[in-house]
Amino acid sequence: MNAFRQKSCFVFLFACVIAIVPLRAQTKWYNGLAIETGAGYNTMSIATANHYFNTDTSYSRTTFGIQPAIRLSYEFALSQKDSTRFFLAPFIGYYIFGGKSRTEANGYKDVYKFNSLEAGIIPSMRVYKGLYAGIGIKGQYIFSVRQKYYGILNQPDSVPRTWETRDQSDIYYLYAGNAGVQLKYRVKHITIAAEGWFGLSNLFSLKSDLVDVRTTENNYRIMIGYSF
Repeated sequence: MNAFRQKSCFVFLFACVIAIVPLRAQTKWYNGLAIETGAGYNTMSIATANHYFNTDTSYSRTTFGIQPAIRLSYEFALSQKDSTRFFLAPFIGYYIFGGKSRTEANGYKDVYKFNSLEAGIIPSMRVYKGLYAGIGIKGQYIFSVRQKYYGILNQPDSVPRTWETRDQSDIYYLYAGNAGVQLKYRVKHITIAAEGWFGLSNLFSLKSDLVDVRTTENNYRIMIGYSF
């Protein structure tokens, strides 16, 4: 997915979120509006291929760590009947994704943090009383990327390691997309949801004749919300 298509996807999803909300036919416009907050576990993979000099490699960043998430959603039924089982929930929010490496034998480790604004839609179905299952799609605007690293990978043991941070925003695309699944339970105005979101595109933007680099990410969240 090139930069133009990534941007178009995000703009389209954001427009859908904004356009759907006013179409909601209710006495009180805020019925169905929800504020959700939670935390997520992220995984990230950096793979290289078609090396001119070296063999293909893959680096995973799957060490457990959590990052915050917050979003505003607007759920409504696709039918006005009380017995309806199908719902739609557009949302906009903020999330940090990325990945945390393991600690290498020489002490090296790093953490990637992608700060993003996201907009998406989750269609869902009530499967039993307050239990809902859904699938979703979202676009992300990535406004900053930071790598925090403890020394460098091949640093000699004689050189003391310290934490450093560098901006990596210029080597990653501004826009990305995810497909996801959600399982949500509602008790009156309170909701709790478990979600998995899976990257649809390569995040790495630089191109080279010497090597192909592909960066992908997945994230898993627990979200708690209050709906009006």
